[in-house]
Amino acid sequence: MKQAGIALLCVGVAISAAYGARLSPSMRSQMIVRGEAQFMAAATGAARDAYCASVVAQLASNEASARDVAERDGCDLPSEGETEAAAEGVDVTLICAGRASEGGTYEEVSGATRTALEARTDVDVSSLGAETVTLREAWIEAMRAEIEPAARAAVLERVPPAQRVTEWFADSGPLFGLGLILVVIGAVLGRVASRREATKEPTGKDGAPARDFGELLGELRDEVAKMAEEAQANNDPTPQQHDALKARITELQQEKLEPIVESGPRLQAKHGMATFADVFGPLASAERLMNRAWSALVDSHWPEASNALERSAASLKQAQKALADAAPDAS
Repeated sequence: MKQAGIALLCVGVAISAAYGARLSPSMRSQMIVRGEAQFMAAATGAARDAYCASVVAQLASNEASARDVAERDGCDLPSEGETEAAAEGVDVTLICAGRASEGGTYEEVSGATRTALEARTDVDVSSLGAETVTLREAWIEAMRAEIEPAARAAVLERVPPAQRVTEWFADSGPLFGLGLILVVIGAVLGRVASRREATKEPTGKDGAPARDFGELLGELRDEVAKMAEEAQANNDPTPQQHDALKARITELQQEKLEPIVESGPRLQAKHGMATFADVFGPLASAERLMNRAWSALVDSHWPEASNALERSAASLKQAQKALADAAPDAS
């Protein structure tokens, strides 16, 4: 069930994300029109830059003619800075900006632009050489190709928000809703499966019933307290006693502490996060102090090991109290 829930959750997220990010049909159409106009404008700009660079390069050898052509075609002149574009030039930006105030139709905008473009074809640039002529013709053709997509983009009307939402819901809403339903179902299945796993009665070795959490915690606390008392009473331990105490700590960690730690998710699922935090806070401190005692014994520092075990027993007693207060049936 858990794997099925995860699978449904993933599929639901994918579907809802894919269809939730889609534009309404009218917005998609407008985006396509604007994108085409922008690509054509970029091509026109590149062609114009190449042509103007050729014209400006001839200023030194053909000053009067090159300057006259550059000024009429709106090319930038290095000696005079930026020049204004010729009045008859095709300016898609101005067309789009003036659309709202002028209210022109597609035919009006495209017709006016074609008329302005035809006026450019009468300019004679043959004195600047065949390469410049070819570059200018390429620029003119790029502007001619840009007229229709630019005019379509210029006359686009803004799609009202309500229309966008209505169209999106009719086009993508059902599948988006299906994705959300799958997300909810998957999350619920995964949650139920996780809770069932957490609250399932655990088993110990060889399939035998596992020890009770509170019982293990009490035994661990008693053993650690006993070791602390014995260590406090021994003022002159031998190396063999160091090793024996290390072995007892290791055995307690493996036989009692590890099963307690593994029972954490079950305790949380059964009694809540607050009880889990109240119990496992001091329990984690007790575990660190047991490790500290073991490390002190490795360094042959018996007093520090004895002190760490005593503090560990106190932390385990605190964990016992927190378990008894919050969940009496688990202690």
